[in-house]
Amino acid sequence: MALPIPDTHSSFASALAEALPIGVKFTIYHLSSPPTKCASIFAAAPDAEPDRTYCESHYLSIAIQPGKSETQPDSAQHLLVFAIEALIYTTKSLTTIFVSKADSTGYLHLLNLPKGTPSPLKTVASTFLNHLVQTRRRAGVKLCISLFARAQDQYLFPGSVENVGKHLLDDRGLIRWWCQVLDPLVRKTEGAQDPNQTTRDNARSSMTRGYIIVPGLEQVEASHLLPSIVQSDPPTERRWIVGHPLHLLSDRSDLPPRCLIPHFPDDPKARFIDELDEELLDVTNGDLTISPSKSRRSNGRWKSVSDLEQFWEAMEFRQECSSGRLVGFIWVVFPAESSSKQKEDIATASGSPTAFESIQSPAEALSPTSPLPNEFQGRYTSRQLSRSFSAFDEEEQKSSKQSPSRPRASSGSPRKSKLPKLSGPIITRQPRIKGSTSPSSTTKQPAQTPYYLWSVAGRGQVVLAQKDYTRVTAFLLKLDFKTPEIARLSTARWLQAPLSRNETWGETVVGRQVVRSTPPVSHAEEQRVNTLDVSMIRKKRKRLD
Repeated sequence: MALPIPDTHSSFASALAEALPIGVKFTIYHLSSPPTKCASIFAAAPDAEPDRTYCESHYLSIAIQPGKSETQPDSAQHLLVFAIEALIYTTKSLTTIFVSKADSTGYLHLLNLPKGTPSPLKTVASTFLNHLVQTRRRAGVKLCISLFARAQDQYLFPGSVENVGKHLLDDRGLIRWWCQVLDPLVRKTEGAQDPNQTTRDNARSSMTRGYIIVPGLEQVEASHLLPSIVQSDPPTERRWIVGHPLHLLSDRSDLPPRCLIPHFPDDPKARFIDELDEELLDVTNGDLTISPSKSRRSNGRWKSVSDLEQFWEAMEFRQECSSGRLVGFIWVVFPAESSSKQKEDIATASGSPTAFESIQSPAEALSPTSPLPNEFQGRYTSRQLSRSFSAFDEEEQKSSKQSPSRPRASSGSPRKSKLPKLSGPIITRQPRIKGSTSPSSTTKQPAQTPYYLWSVAGRGQVVLAQKDYTRVTAFLLKLDFKTPEIARLSTARWLQAPLSRNETWGETVVGRQVVRSTPPVSHAEEQRVNTLDVSMIRKKRKRLD
């Protein structure tokens, strides 16, 4: 039975079809997890508790079917070409979308797209982030996209670096690529307007802006990495700023620097913050605080770094920023959304409950007894692929052996040596798998709270519990994408990981945008020479010895 995909997910597919060049055919696979309570990404102020924070994970992968054969099943012909992961952190006052990883396999050239076709992968990344933004905006709450651009050979697809068709960007090229991905979001999205302000002030306060910092580069040099369209922006309405927006994300202006810098996973800023936290002073005696997170007397200020500007100056000498390659810290800050738009999101969030029907447990798909497809037998075994998904709940099994109706013996009464004999048929029951989420338990989770907005349109095609989501995404890192044949096998195994047997998922998208090709230059125009005015030509004077 095919996995049901709610109609609400077609909003992203439709937007992607409108943005892709005509004729480009992709199959999209969108995994996500429900909002789960997590540690705050911002350090708490000395006089306050950490903000209550929820994390929601999203994983989008794109597959193609090059050279489709009628003799092989569709499951064996899909080939992953791109994947991107985003983590959404939400509090009462801020929504942060952190782009964790993005990578390609290098097999997009198998589609044989015409020369001059815009990069489909850039379009996919931009459309996906815009979809997350539009489905997470809340009234009176700012939203920020944050990412760290660092060039590497491979992130998500092991072995893809050995593919000669993979186009590896250098450090400057990667920073430019991400700025071009985010620039459409900067220019399309507008915030709410305040009727009490003037028109000029309204435009400035409701303007979405991008920010970039490249440690080791001056402001003029960093501006050369921005899209060329930035040069046409009016000086008073710049869409991109060489700098950081960390001071704009908090409502308080008296916080120390450590309370304004987010702490993301695998982030060089977070590692630097951990080292600086060892300098936190105890206000009472001036000694170093051994555990700053548990100390209630620390003033929250570092000794060597007193403000955000010094923090970024010190980042230039960190190993990640001074190893010979440039790295970029990029943000896009969206102003607070209007209340009218929030009402529409609430109506969307309370949509059809069929969206919860896609919640699956990967343990059934990768159980040791489930047979492999015929085309993959002899290469992988189901038992090998299910080791990380076959842990049973020992606590539940131990409690099932005890009879709940048996009274507990008092401390003073002697323990009976003989137990009554059990008789009757033995009824076996299936053990409960750790981390698996039943549809009924997740349905109870509200779609909207003061801390997050979990609309139906913003969920993935398959919604997994956070533990299962982590296992499925980590399973991809154990596969191989060295050659197209091996990559097809790995793609088929990974696409089956989140599902039960005999189920499929994914959504096919065909591009509809007509790309205007540049008209060819005629031979007469090529021979034409643009000669300057003869009166402007001057001979160079000879040097007198």
